[in-house]
Amino acid sequence: MGLGTLGTGFGRLSLLSGRGGEFDLVRDVFGGGDSFYRDFTSATGLYQTDDTSTPVTADGQTIGRAEDQSPNNRDLTQASSGPRPVWKTTHALFDGNDDRLETGLKVEPSGMTLIATFRVADTAATKTIIGMRNGTGPRYCALVISSGERLAGRWGSQIESTINYTDSNLSGIDAVALMRANTTGVELWLNGTRVYTGAAADAATIPNTEGLWVGATNNEGAAAVPFSGRIHRAGARKFYIPDDLILPAMSAFGTGFVSI
Repeated sequence: MGLGTLGTGFGRLSLLSGRGGEFDLVRDVFGGGDSFYRDFTSATGLYQTDDTSTPVTADGQTIGRAEDQSPNNRDLTQASSGPRPVWKTTHALFDGNDDRLETGLKVEPSGMTLIATFRVADTAATKTIIGMRNGTGPRYCALVISSGERLAGRWGSQIESTINYTDSNLSGIDAVALMRANTTGVELWLNGTRVYTGAAADAATIPNTEGLWVGATNNEGAAAVPFSGRIHRAGARKFYIPDDLILPAMSAFGTGFVSI
């Protein structure tokens, strides 16, 4: 199914393709092109180590590998035992210290979309849901929560002091957030509403060298501004999501947690 058909024919789609957390729409949008997608509401495809020898079968077990639910085989992995998040039946729980899962998806400055369903803990520091940072410049691509539990982003040379939604306080509530960005602009969406739009700065010079991480910023191989709280679903794709797919995608991501 092409994106044009998906956008114009969304009313004919069934959002859910059965249990297991796989959404027809999400798989079409974030399973196409160069992308990754993971639903942590199901233990299927989760493993306690970074290989596939020990499946996650119970609440409280660590996640060392989460199979990519797109067809791109970009499994989310964590080789070290200490920084592994914990599976809690409806989400992956990140400790705010160093937990993260690594993906091989690198940034495309001409268009990126990051999306996640999450519940952030009540802490003061900036926290990364999905992100990377390159030291040259530096340059960023990240969906973050800034101090005060406000939705924010990092793109090109701009960080959360510029790209933010000052009226949000997301502590302790489920939310769906999306950032779409290219070389000219960046937008933030929260629970189906566009809450920030602005010009991009230095986005064309974001290097295609650092893979995105879930639960922390990949700062050239070191974890920075780690996330504290729950991540239910997370995905990213190298494209600028078109207008007619934003609300359907956010609705699908929010199923069971947030009504869009």
